[in-house]
Amino acid sequence: MGLGFGAWWIVASVLATPSRAPVRVAVLPVDGAGTLPPTNAARIRESIAIGLRRADLEVIDSNVVDGLLEGQDCQGTGCATAVAHHLSADWVVHAQVTAADSVYDARLEAIGAKGGTLATATEGCKICGLEELTQLVAGRTAALATKVGALDLGPPRVEVRSEPSGAEVWIDDELVGHTPLEHVVGPGEHVVRLAYDGYSAQRRRVMAVEGTTDTLRFELLPSPVAQQKAARRLQPWAIASLGAGTVALGAGVTLLAIDERPFRNPCDPDPQGRCAQRYDTLGGGIALTVAGGVLLATGVALLVLDRRRQPSDTHADHRVRLSRGGLGLAF
Repeated sequence: MGLGFGAWWIVASVLATPSRAPVRVAVLPVDGAGTLPPTNAARIRESIAIGLRRADLEVIDSNVVDGLLEGQDCQGTGCATAVAHHLSADWVVHAQVTAADSVYDARLEAIGAKGGTLATATEGCKICGLEELTQLVAGRTAALATKVGALDLGPPRVEVRSEPSGAEVWIDDELVGHTPLEHVVGPGEHVVRLAYDGYSAQRRRVMAVEGTTDTLRFELLPSPVAQQKAARRLQPWAIASLGAGTVALGAGVTLLAIDERPFRNPCDPDPQGRCAQRYDTLGGGIALTVAGGVLLATGVALLVLDRRRQPSDTHADHRVRLSRGGLGLAF
C-alpha cells in the first residue's frame, strides 16, 4: 500500500527539518589534590559523565580527552578552553574532590568554550563510601547541566504595556520604569503592579520561565476620585451653555416674532403701495434660534454626562424643565 500525498508531505517535512546539534561536553581528569586514589578519581569522573548523559548531553570519550592532554595536568580556564577548542566541545567540566577519613567534598565547575565559568555546583558527603559519593556526584552533575542549559535559553523577560502609556511599573515592590517597558526578571513568580495618577492601580502575577517573554497588557480605568473631579469641571460649562442657550433662544424667538412688522406707524408706502418701514429680522431670528437650541442641547448633554460620572449616592439633582415662563434649571 503506497503513501498518499499528505503522508509523503509529512515525511518530507520531518526529513527537511534541521535537527539541533547535540551539546558536546568534555570531562577533565578529576583533581584529587593528592588525597584521592587514581581508581577512585576515575570512578568519580565516570559518575560525572553519567550525570551529563542524564541531561541528554553528548559526553566526549575520556580516552580522547586524555590523549589530547598526554598526561599533563589541566589547571585553569586557559587549559579548559583549549581542550574545548580542539575537541569542538561546547563546555568543559572540571572537578576537584578532597577526601579525608571518609569525608568527601566535591566542587564541579562548568567552563565555557569561550572562557569563563558558566556555573558551579558543590556536594559533600560525610562518613560515606565511594559508591554513595559517585551517586551524589552524578545527581549534582545533572543539576549543573540544567543550570548551563538555562543560560543558553537566556533570562526570562516581562513586557508591560498599558493604555494610556506612561504608567509606573512596579515589579515585586520595586519601581523599574514606565510603560511601554521590557524588563529582565529572575525565574519564578513575580507581582507586576501599574500606577498612574488619576487611574486605579492594577496588579497581576506572572510566572517567569527561562528563555521566554511574558507580555502583560493593562487597560487602565479612571479612579472614582478623578471621575468626580472631571464631573465637577463639567458643571460650570453646562450651566453657562444652558444660560447662553436660553438667552439666544429667547432673542431668536423675539426676532422671528417681529419680522415684517412695521416699525413706524403710519408708514410711508413705496410706489407699489408697500410699507418700506418694516422689520427684516428673519435671518437673525433663525440664526439665534438655531444657536440657542444647540447651546441648550450641549448643556443638557453635559449635565447627563456629569450625572453618569458621579456616584449615585452623591450626585446633585439637576433637572431641566419647561414652564410657561420659558426654560428653567433646577438644582
